[in-house]
Amino acid sequence: MIISWALEIDSGLRLNGLANRVMEAEAMACSGSEIALHPAVSSGSRILRGGISRTQTYEARITGEGGRLNLNWLVAGENPARLELLRKYLEVQGVDLNERDHMIDCLLDWVDPDNLVRLNGAETDGDYRPTNTFLARVDDLKRVRGWQDFTARPDWDAAFTVNSTGPIDLAWASRELLLS
Repeated sequence: MIISWALEIDSGLRLNGLANRVMEAEAMACSGSEIALHPAVSSGSRILRGGISRTQTYEARITGEGGRLNLNWLVAGENPARLELLRKYLEVQGVDLNERDHMIDCLLDWVDPDNLVRLNGAETDGDYRPTNTFLARVDDLKRVRGWQDFTARPDWDAAFTVNSTGPIDLAWASRELLLS
């Protein structure tokens, strides 16, 4: 009986300790984001790294949306130069040639207004129904045939946006984008 009671107390202490660490992590994340959102703070500021102790720290990064690939801008009008930029980016990410062609054709079929299937693309088939409109959110890419493996990768969406107004802003672009 006493051993059971002691184990119950120990379990309660562990749960409370874990909850406390989660709360501290959330507080540090909120601190970093609040500092990064302040209008007087710019990218590269020393204040973007800080904390209240050696084990309770935060690090925030300020990046411009223009430093990402705008998926809608890339596929609009099927501009070969823009599509080549997406193709090169996928190559830098380790996607092989056949898979790249399949991914890009499926994305073009997803956003185009017709139901004509491209060479490596996919239109309506069973449960698969392309919207035939531009992407509303980057996460919509998960629904495009051929992109499932790519979108399952960690941080797959770090280089993409649907919110910028056009070409890539080189001042904000990542190394991977610059290599493309």
